Amino acid sequence: MTQAAGFVYTQDRITKDGIPFQLRPARVSDADQIVANISAVCAEKVYLYTDDFVLTDEWRDALINSVDEERGRLLLAAEVGEQVVGHLRLFSAWYGAKGRHVGEIGLAVIQPWREREIGKAMLEYALQWAVLAGFQKVTANVFANNKRALNLFSLYNFAPEGFRAKQLLVEGNYVDEILLGRFLHSDQHVHRTGGLSCLAKSTEQKFSSGGRKRSLSSSKCLIHQKHASGF
Repeated sequence: MTQAAGFVYTQDRITKDGIPFQLRPARVSDADQIVANISAVCAEKVYLYTDDFVLTDEWRDALINSVDEERGRLLLAAEVGEQVVGHLRLFSAWYGAKGRHVGEIGLAVIQPWREREIGKAMLEYALQWAVLAGFQKVTANVFANNKRALNLFSLYNFAPEGFRAKQLLVEGNYVDEILLGRFLHSDQHVHRTGGLSCLAKSTEQKFSSGGRKRSLSSSKCLIHQKHASGF
């Protein structure tokens, strides 16, 4: 396990309604709880891409070595008492050395632990660690109907970088996929207007959808940056 010097890996936090919880690197002993949690979120069919989560070799390795600065990997657990109620993964981009400067974030919090700012605490932790681990940029892909996640990432200055129209089919309804990114150093920021409140409002690119032409600029506003995060 390679760890960034000076970073506090086990952090005691308090939910917004006063319940203590702990953020710490995931352990092998957390595997069953994390799999059960992800499976429960998958069953909601709103937030995650897969319907049935199965541990991959990368996930198994991450549970054994949950913090690896050299490889660019963090698997974080949020624990209330002895129950893991949320997790965050930050893995370096899948395409190897060319993408080592980019970290891809995914997180989930199970019911009834949402709306307590556990997700916010995990994201803050991950962003601080990402800088120490040498990342230049972090990204996240989110369902367009997942307002809670969009609110959270907007709160931490993630900006829209694009979207994939009708990328997902959820219970008979097509859902766009929103591509978000944030640069971790101030000299890298790309100026954008509108933020997540109106996705790419100034872009006039056209695409064909169901035989009709639709402009990216006509997409409805997704979220207002002043909304409170639901995590």
